[in-house]
Amino acid sequence: PAAYHDALSVMKYFATNPEAARIIGADASSIVVAGESAGGNLAAGTAQAARDLGIPIKFQALFIPMLRHESDTHSYVENANCPILSAKTTRWFWDKYVPDPTQCRNSSKCQPFLGDVNDLAPALVYTASCDPFRDEGFQYAQRLKRANVSTEYIAAHGSHFGVTMFEQHHLSDAFQIIGDALGIKVNVFAQTRV
Repeated sequence: PAAYHDALSVMKYFATNPEAARIIGADASSIVVAGESAGGNLAAGTAQAARDLGIPIKFQALFIPMLRHESDTHSYVENANCPILSAKTTRWFWDKYVPDPTQCRNSSKCQPFLGDVNDLAPALVYTASCDPFRDEGFQYAQRLKRANVSTEYIAAHGSHFGVTMFEQHHLSDAFQIIGDALGIKVNVFAQTRV
């Protein structure tokens, strides 16, 4: 898929061009991949590709990640009519991402869930209760743990898909884990709310 190749190209560019990374205020030696939903798919796939290319990734943060093309998990059925993202809408997004499902069937490029998870960067996998992707996120976190990848799993009970946009109060633990992994203090809620 084009989005996968775009994400991989950006990661490779900054990993191999430290000056370009500095221009945008980044450190090419401390790459973190992160994303929510389809972005979580891209982050997971990029982390797998980085490992295969020998590019060191410091951390991967996968928020309510969309990792599998199949819609056969309990959370797809349970949350078929979930606010914000229904199972029907999820299928529509997949159809737009990969118009020909046969191209995706056995590909870890569009389904990171199918990829090799050995020797990946430490991970945070964050799921929401009312989300069709909940079970695949949990299952992916379990696969990472079984492969001895340092993995934190957070199940945000009582939250919905879109938690990072609409329910930021659920995220303080997640940002603490990311900050600890990077050795920095993360204070994303420092803004005054009106």
